[in-house]
Amino acid sequence: MEVSRAKSGQSSPSIMTHAVNLRPRIDPPLPHSASGNLSWLAIAPAPSTDQLQDLVNAIRNAVKKIDKDYTREMRGGNGISLMSDFLEQIGELVPENVEIYRFVSWANLQNYEADFGWGKPVWESTAGFPFKNVIIFIETRVGHGLEAWVSLDGHDMTIFENNLQLCSFVSSIDQNV
Repeated sequence: MEVSRAKSGQSSPSIMTHAVNLRPRIDPPLPHSASGNLSWLAIAPAPSTDQLQDLVNAIRNAVKKIDKDYTREMRGGNGISLMSDFLEQIGELVPENVEIYRFVSWANLQNYEADFGWGKPVWESTAGFPFKNVIIFIETRVGHGLEAWVSLDGHDMTIFENNLQLCSFVSSIDQNV
């Protein structure tokens, strides 16, 4: 959103989505190790304020709405209607010229514990991710932090990397860990 503001002098209208793992939200919950993509999108309009906490709260509140009651309703007789309402909501939130920021968290997936016969991975990445405005959070191998893989077009990435507020949140990676 800061890149948009830097380019035009004002923020573009934008929305945020966050992929939500439905396994723990189903009653009874599915095991964490259940295979397959069982997810749904939480969607929220980006707040008009410049406060990072407002941004976090907006997407957090959208994620909280996808609870056991919501998943029960999705699986019930009104599931088609619920999904139709969701798509209608997206249509209302996404007018022309809106920026969409997609968030995904791969934290707590224990990917560093996977061993397919050649040892555990030393690093997890999203190299070559072809979409723009996607932010993927991946836990570090030692489990004490998060990496944020941000996908933007080249010009936007240059502006993003030079944002002083962003730089204040970044710490260097200890290559010896």
